Amino acid sequence: NIQSDTKESTFLKYASNLNSMVKHEIIKVSPEQKREILDFFVKTKLNFEKNKTPKKRSDYQEEEEKKHITAPEELNKIVSTINDIPNPTDRLLVALYTLIPPLRSDYADVIVVDTESGITDPNQNYLILDDFTLVLNNYKRMNFKDDTPQETKIFNLSKVKKYIIKSLQDDPRDYLFETQKHTPFSSSYFAKVVSAVFKKYYDIPYNINSLRHLYATAHKDLPVDKVKAIADGMNHSYTTHIKLYEDNE
Repeated sequence: NIQSDTKESTFLKYASNLNSMVKHEIIKVSPEQKREILDFFVKTKLNFEKNKTPKKRSDYQEEEEKKHITAPEELNKIVSTINDIPNPTDRLLVALYTLIPPLRSDYADVIVVDTESGITDPNQNYLILDDFTLVLNNYKRMNFKDDTPQETKIFNLSKVKKYIIKSLQDDPRDYLFETQKHTPFSSSYFAKVVSAVFKKYYDIPYNINSLRHLYATAHKDLPVDKVKAIADGMNHSYTTHIKLYEDNE
């Protein structure tokens, strides 16, 4: 009574029961009937397999490939598609976290000035367009336990200057990144923006910490002097860098 349009689960249940009954001679069939039964079940099983909707590549293959991809390959996959991002400010954000040593949320509150003379607040972060220098006066410090004033940190953003220029040309503004109300982001909200932008273009839930880890591990085999430069660019010591990103891969 089994029809070719029977559900697969039902079919397999009947097949198992029938096989058991024939095997234990609960029902008796001739050799010819056995062959007919086997032929029917084989053809129907093949038909089930043929009509199954194949899983999308993203359902399993990409996840499997992701497990085996190296950090340099993963980073390069992002870098190679930056110029395909249509929004200039999104493009700049991705560049800042993949083309150069990524900082934490320090870009959340950065005032854009033309020259060094535009720096007026010793507690404010600035981007000087004259030489693409990022001046950090206010930033997160690792394991900081006293009230010692923060040392001003200087970073050169020349490697991403074309993305800065294009973003500011497309959307002239006072801050490197700002809200719709033209105010700076909070650090926590900016971190969410970073995650959202990477999710939008790469469909992977990167966050600032995972992007920092990706960049550091992708470059861990460089000569010591270059790794030290990367550690400086990420605004922590070489010792911290090694402990965080090379001892704990």
